[in-house]
Amino acid sequence: MLAERVNRIEHSPTLRIAALAKRMTADGLDVLDFSVGQPDFPTPEAAKEAGKRAIDANRTGYTANEGILELRAAIADRLLEDNDLRYSPRISLCLREPRPPCSSWPWPSSRWVTRCWCPHPTG
Repeated sequence: MLAERVNRIEHSPTLRIAALAKRMTADGLDVLDFSVGQPDFPTPEAAKEAGKRAIDANRTGYTANEGILELRAAIADRLLEDNDLRYSPRISLCLREPRPPCSSWPWPSSRWVTRCWCPHPTG
């Protein structure tokens, strides 16, 4: 027997949006689905190979807050090559998309709606 509060668990808003997008696509609509944050195309071969090399090199843990130095250097090189912008990888940051708690986010955001939902599943 499960606790009554289990019946109050709602579906993830992210997955509800994904399901709606799939239904709309099945109905013949041209839908760009950004709901779950995964692409709707196969992973490029170069990314697959890089991932395999990272696993083989045991580079599978969390990185420093500022990002991996080699990645920051590659970004600095690309900015110089493409835009003639000079940045030092030692003082640059390479950050993922921010995901702070919804209550402290100072401006509207469409990112990761499940973050707001997570504390509410059982009341």
